[in-house]
Amino acid sequence: MSEQQLKDNGFIVIKKTYYMIGVIIIIVGLIGNIFAQKAIAENMLDNHEIRISKLEEENKSERDLLIELKFNIKSMMEKQGLTY
Repeated sequence: MSEQQLKDNGFIVIKKTYYMIGVIIIIVGLIGNIFAQKAIAENMLDNHEIRISKLEEENKSERDLLIELKFNIKSMMEKQGLTY
């Protein structure tokens, strides 16, 4: 078939429509990708904040244990007549 026959049969219109649909799909996909990356980044930040708070709590309890150990060592050394 020649190009004129295809135009008469509406092939070029359909072809342009498919190109437009393809472009619209690409644009929507890019916009969706941007929002998805933003959501992923926010989720990662939330997870990091949770992990940081857990680590801070663990460090606080470890510091408390170290302070208690130092106090026990100091009192034990004083009982033996040594200085801390």
